[in-house]
Amino acid sequence: MSKKKGNPPEKMKKLWQGQSGDSGLDPRVEAFCFTRDVELDANLVYHDIIGSLAQAKMLEKIGVLDQRESKTLRKGLITQWRSFQKGEWEITVAEEDVHTAIEGRLTSGTGLLKTAGEKLHTARSRNDQVLTDMRLYCKDHLHGILSGTLTLAGHMAKVAKKYEFIPMPGYTHLQRAMPMSFGMWMGNFAEALLDTVQEMTLAYDLLDQSPLGSGAGYGVSLKIDRKLTAKLMGFAKVQSNSLYCQNSRGHFEAVMLSSLTSLMGVIGRLSSDVCLFCSEEFKFLNLPDAFFTGSSIMPQKKNPDLFELLRAKVVSIQSLESRVRGVTHGIGSGYSKDLQEVKEPVMEALSSVEQALDVLNAVVPDLGPNRDRLQKAMSPELFAAHRAYEYVEKEGLPFRQAYNRVKGELDQLGDIDPKQAIREMQHIGATGNLGLKDLIGEIGKLSRNWSRKEAALRKAWGRLMEVES
Repeated sequence: MSKKKGNPPEKMKKLWQGQSGDSGLDPRVEAFCFTRDVELDANLVYHDIIGSLAQAKMLEKIGVLDQRESKTLRKGLITQWRSFQKGEWEITVAEEDVHTAIEGRLTSGTGLLKTAGEKLHTARSRNDQVLTDMRLYCKDHLHGILSGTLTLAGHMAKVAKKYEFIPMPGYTHLQRAMPMSFGMWMGNFAEALLDTVQEMTLAYDLLDQSPLGSGAGYGVSLKIDRKLTAKLMGFAKVQSNSLYCQNSRGHFEAVMLSSLTSLMGVIGRLSSDVCLFCSEEFKFLNLPDAFFTGSSIMPQKKNPDLFELLRAKVVSIQSLESRVRGVTHGIGSGYSKDLQEVKEPVMEALSSVEQALDVLNAVVPDLGPNRDRLQKAMSPELFAAHRAYEYVEKEGLPFRQAYNRVKGELDQLGDIDPKQAIREMQHIGATGNLGLKDLIGEIGKLSRNWSRKEAALRKAWGRLMEVES
């Protein structure tokens, strides 16, 4: 193994290269085709090791590797991962990708590890390797995003419960419309996040299918055990049709990015509200100064840059989704190099969403109402519809008559107690019956379920990474 960072073992060949030596590839073509891919593949080293460890165990089962070869190979793979963690090597353009980098280092020496390493690629292609790596990578990061989303929903629900009956104006067309509460406003985002969890769950279930063993898209002529490798890697099941394994690349990732677009849509709407309600004209919200930036020219300014950037992230994630869908549009069945372009937007989107959730989980618990400003904002016209319903209920007027009557009496509405009014609204989902206790319980249940699922995945990967004595 080379100890010099970035320097591959001598005489390392590409996986598609024969024994004759130089591949004859033009350096400009090599740089164009592989430079960015090499940078991105550094994120996949761990997941490629996991897939290779599972492959080695399966090859031992079907007799391609004997017990000594399998054990030596698995120790070598784990050593490669530990060495990479220490920064002792990196993937180079000459190696093209993570798959060649790892296999080349296994086979660069002599003895049993070299022999076993040369057998590792049996019954797989770089096509199903990268498919497997990306699915493991996406599952890995989705667990963090799902956890962060549910944590954020929990913070929102608790803030909503804390300020459940603080009256707050509700708006339509950005005009004062009807009374709501701080609990309703914040609780609505918590419920919205749970819907995005359902979308992400669908995406996760699609990605939770093992493509390993589909080869270049048409299977292999050996009696491999795809169920075994799927189980070892922590996949829920095998994705059956080998060609569809290849054709689903990009599609499954696009479904995931669609769910992330929905998640950022919720965050974007919250951010837009916060920007508005923190303005001098409203001042409905209290937030610590630590979450605001200043102006280089106006000393008095407190700018909600954080929330403006979060609002803009919606478009960023949506554009990344469009990139992935654009790559897969119009290409025929089977692998095409176009699909290499799926990696970057997927990785960028996952990273961006993780950062957004991280900062929001720091901010939201400290987000609260400015009670005095909200109380002053509860002007009588907000209760016009309430008065019309009073006429319906107490005098039996048809609603349209009650509506017209109140419209002629708008200057006579008088004082109405906002707190009493919002508590009296008792139908499901109204300000007096938001179901926040049930919401908090549902968030907790989902969090526990996903924690168990993640623990099972980590356990499966941990077993593969154990070095046998």
